[in-house]
Amino acid sequence: MEVDDPVEIQRLSSQQDDAPVNYLSIENDIRITNTSCQVEPKDHIGRCRFNLEFNLKVITFHSNGNSINKCAQHFEIDRRIVSRWIRNQERIKGMKLKRSTFRCKSVNDLASYPFMENQLIEWIKEKRETGACISGLTIKQKAIELYNSIYMNINEASVEFKANNGWLLNFCKRKKLVVRRITTSGRDLPSNTITIIKNFFNTYQNIVNKSNFSKEKVINMDETCIYLDFPSNYTYASKGSKRVKAQKTGGEHARISAGFTASADFQFL
Repeated sequence: MEVDDPVEIQRLSSQQDDAPVNYLSIENDIRITNTSCQVEPKDHIGRCRFNLEFNLKVITFHSNGNSINKCAQHFEIDRRIVSRWIRNQERIKGMKLKRSTFRCKSVNDLASYPFMENQLIEWIKEKRETGACISGLTIKQKAIELYNSIYMNINEASVEFKANNGWLLNFCKRKKLVVRRITTSGRDLPSNTITIIKNFFNTYQNIVNKSNFSKEKVINMDETCIYLDFPSNYTYASKGSKRVKAQKTGGEHARISAGFTASADFQFL
């Protein structure tokens, strides 16, 4: 595979065509240009940016059996840069090709209080497993609570921890948390539902089997909600009417709760 880049050697206009050539100082008058970067004269050392395609080209050239020094000489870059790319070649190859520059994501945890944040994310996961809704305010309040309990008697306690919006944003990025709309909602029975039902029936059976127990003490109650004003959203009107108006009292959400009770001896309360 051909990996050479087009190289153009330009002579600066400061050298006249008919003037004698000074080969000792010609190094400062030559600018080497390729498609990936531009190397400035030695009296002006700038920062050079390489794209991902150029990184892969250097790594491929090295994998063909060429040494780091030869790679640096062939592509006219610093050997330390080549050495760093060789060490990180697995991550470079795993980068998306649509990116024009190479920048490895840091593997170090940049959090100021990693232990506190680890406990916080575990708490969030436990709450979400039970179906609890976690807001940003809840996360910040829990973070302050954990901070005060963990760093109370150590040096970090002298530093005021502010669980502001900036910290919350960075925390969510570090722990890969996002705001999601609720897609499923409902009521789930407790995990020990069967045990609760069995205990209720056993207790009830023991009470009913007593000799001095009377049926009037067994009461069943049912509670229901009754709206004071419950207008329908549909009505009959003349065909072709452009406007169908309905008069409402404004108390559509007003309601009362009614309880209906009956005992085991057929008494209604």
